[in-house]
Formats: sequence, C-alpha cells, structure tokens
Amino acid sequence: MTAIQSAFTGGYGANPVISGAAAVNEVLTSSSGTAAAWQLGLVLQAATPVGGYVLVNGTGTVISWTAPNDGKQHRVVIPQAMDVISAMTGGNINLSITMPDGTASVFTAFAPASPTGFNFSAYGPSMIVEAGTAVSLIQSSPLTVGSAKLWAEIWGS
Repeated sequence: MTAIQSAFTGGYGANPVISGAAAVNEVLTSSSGTAAAWQLGLVLQAATPVGGYVLVNGTGTVISWTAPNDGKQHRVVIPQAMDVISAMTGGNINLSITMPDGTASVFTAFAPASPTGFNFSAYGPSMIVEAGTAVSLIQSSPLTVGSAKLWAEIWGS
C-alpha cells in the first residue's frame, strides 16, 4: 500500500477524502480507476514547505524541476495558491517553462500587488514541456511592501 492509498479515508469511491500529503516521487494511482487519465503517472517533483514560501525583498527560484533528458515530451501540473496577508508592492511570481518545440516561455502566475486574501493561479492546468529543460516558479520582483505566502507543487511525468 502506498502513502497515498493509506492517506485515503472512506474508501476509493468517486470522492475519496485524502487526509495526508503525497511523498515526493509518489505516482498518483487509483485502485477503482476513477482518477483522471491525465493524472496517472504524474509524480511530485518539487514542493514548497508545508508552511509556505514567504515572499522576500529580493528575487529567486521558489521551486524548480528539470524534466528527464530522454527526447520525450513531459506533462507538468503546477497547482499554486498565495495568501496576501497585507497589501503588497512588488512580489511578482513567474512560471518559466520550455515548450516541446524549444520555445522558452514565461507566464505571470501572480501579478505584483495581488489582492489581499487567498489567490489561486491560472497556471494549475497541465502543460507539456521539452525534455531536459527546467520548469521553475520564480519570484521575479522584490516584495518591498506588505507580506504574502506562496504554496506550490510541481507534478511531472
């Protein structure tokens, strides 16, 4: 039994309840076949700490993962949420990926000065990236005023 399976309560029906987190490199599976097909085979590759990543008056990589250099396309899902505790100035969060054709792309996951409260990023859906390239969530501008915490995971195949 995997850690995911042991974390379930109430059986493996259509709406199981998960009481624990997946371990890094644990594959999502379902004994009843009710998991979405795109989720099967995704492995947790990187995650912020349970307490979140506190935005800083600086820049840098929040989390990153490099897809295997095997010549294949790789699926990636990056769920993200940010709690803006007090009004912020700066604190832009970008997602950097390379498309399968080699095109480097940067998307704004959370704009600077995101609204106070809990925010979800639009870049939680699945994406396809080129083999051997990095997928990175980056704080690209300093948070000069306010405070915020970010939670994110990179799930990849």
